[in-house]
Amino acid sequence: MQGGHLGRDMLDGISEQVPIWVLSYAPHIVYTNTPMMERTGVTGDTTAHGIGRYPDGRLNGWFIETRAVGQATRPVQSQVYRPGFGLEALLRQGQVAVRNGITTAADLAWGFESFEKEWTDHAEMAGDPAFPLRMLLIPFDACLVAKFGADRFDYLNSMRAQGSDKLAVHGVKFINDGSYPSMTLRLNFPGYLDGEVGLTGERPWEDMVDCMLPYWQAGIQIHSHANGDQTVDMTLDTLAALQQRHPRFDHRFTIEHYCISTVAQGRRLAALGGLASVNPYFVHYRSLIHSDSGFGPDRAEATARLGSLERAGVTFALHSDFNLVVGPMAPLTAAWVAVNRIAADDQTVMAPGERISVDRALRAVTIDAAFILRRDHEVGSLEVGKLADLAILGADPYEVDLVALRDVPVKGTILGGVPHLAND
Repeated sequence: MQGGHLGRDMLDGISEQVPIWVLSYAPHIVYTNTPMMERTGVTGDTTAHGIGRYPDGRLNGWFIETRAVGQATRPVQSQVYRPGFGLEALLRQGQVAVRNGITTAADLAWGFESFEKEWTDHAEMAGDPAFPLRMLLIPFDACLVAKFGADRFDYLNSMRAQGSDKLAVHGVKFINDGSYPSMTLRLNFPGYLDGEVGLTGERPWEDMVDCMLPYWQAGIQIHSHANGDQTVDMTLDTLAALQQRHPRFDHRFTIEHYCISTVAQGRRLAALGGLASVNPYFVHYRSLIHSDSGFGPDRAEATARLGSLERAGVTFALHSDFNLVVGPMAPLTAAWVAVNRIAADDQTVMAPGERISVDRALRAVTIDAAFILRRDHEVGSLEVGKLADLAILGADPYEVDLVALRDVPVKGTILGGVPHLAND
């Protein structure tokens, strides 16, 4: 939106003495100037995954995706993860949740900074009766393997035993390409408009089956980050290979984000018994931008193919990626995008055939979202024996005009029968 990427030369033009560190597009890219890059320890001989270079081979100050971003973050670790930061962030998230009608949230990057610190902060908040949110922590595979290696399953079992109805361990997360707004996802032919190629995750794709197989065999649900259609193909191939090696029913293997895809991929996902957790916000906030930058009008228009998933028979959820991506944690806004597919100009309808009904959109932020998190026996609908979690709305979303869905007032939530009002 601001005219392209930053870079080392540009930031050096601001200062060649003061270290500059810029986190952009969630933790997918860090940009640095020369003084900051020197603090990271990266040199011209560094060959680590995700270290960016100019066409002439010089380091360009980019640190892309998990391992490189982690290296870029070391010099500012104490500032970014200052004492008390986690508790402050969780308090804020609880306030945002109440204002937007959310009672359950999942963190799909547990361990990104510290398994122990993150668990301690979450456990402290979950132990407070006034905290208005149930939380699921989903470990990030790369950090889990680096920290615990072959003992990771014992660690997960021990942490599950410490859970409660407000804090629980669930599944495992793999990141297999970059992000939609940063234009670092992986695309099939004809690729990016500007010739970029995006970036894979840390795990080599040719090793993905072997990396996922231990979790698959242990019955642990896999959440696989795939933003681009090339990554979706790889993920579907991996799921098919897992089924061939060790057939499973009700595995609930979930593709996360599912931003750029094809109709055929949706049908194959259904055939393999997979699910999708889709970020629909980019249809509104960024699809017009990427018609001209990155993806082109055909793929940008068809971002988040929910209608195709519905016709294929795939169960899907809507998620926000809050607070990493600059988008709201607001289920009614997500539903509004899915139902209307109106772009940021508030006029253009993007791929009208991919719109879904209000009922399907509301299922995708309630019972179907609970199904994807294996909590549909506890939350997601109002039934005898389930937890008494509700959103309190000021109007019936089934009765308002479709374009007014995001404007339905949220009065607060009820968690386990305890009310939390948005104006408190």
